[in-house]
Amino acid sequence: VCAAHPELIYLPVASGNLPEETLHAASVVAIGPGLGTGEWAQRLFGQFLRTSRAAAVLDADALNLLAQNPQRLRPDCIITPHPGEHARGAG
Repeated sequence: VCAAHPELIYLPVASGNLPEETLHAASVVAIGPGLGTGEWAQRLFGQFLRTSRAAAVLDADALNLLAQNPQRLRPDCIITPHPGEHARGAG
């Protein structure tokens, strides 16, 4: 994706914490694919929900984490569940 779309910024996160200035600088965040649902992913997703001001696309594991801990999302969040995720309550 990065090679085909150099305007996108890919930020690998190994520590489970994103620098808040990174979250505040983003205009849109895509989160979920490959995230997993373990403790690290829960921390990262929780931080994202608490601190990000960016519009967001939630997919895959972000939807699974949301299904585990349902909460109201901001109106500028878009969820993209496939039928299986939707059936589990992730959409």
